[in-house]
Amino acid sequence: MKVADKNEFLQVLDEHGNSLNKLELRSVVHKKRLWHNEVACVCINRKRQILLQKRSRNKKSYPSCWGLFAGHVVEYDDIKESIIKEMREELVSEIKENNIFFACRQNKK
Repeated sequence: MKVADKNEFLQVLDEHGNSLNKLELRSVVHKKRLWHNEVACVCINRKRQILLQKRSRNKKSYPSCWGLFAGHVVEYDDIKESIIKEMREELVSEIKENNIFFACRQNKK
């Protein structure tokens, strides 16, 4: 599994989810508690079973808890690209774009 890169850049958003056309280091975004995009994925198989992952016991928030696959939207990636990238990192599996269904609104860039 890939370790989070604190030197990656994230888009900074306003409180309504609109891009401020500004990039900040991930560490700065978290330290200043700035708005930014993240993705979370629900994986459901043909038997309608949901796949979860167990968080590391070393995580600051919700250690050792079960949760969804999630990650940051880096630089100028879009939501779909970020979901595919996250699933490849976490599952080491190929995800087909036509198998992704959105359950929430996507903000426009």
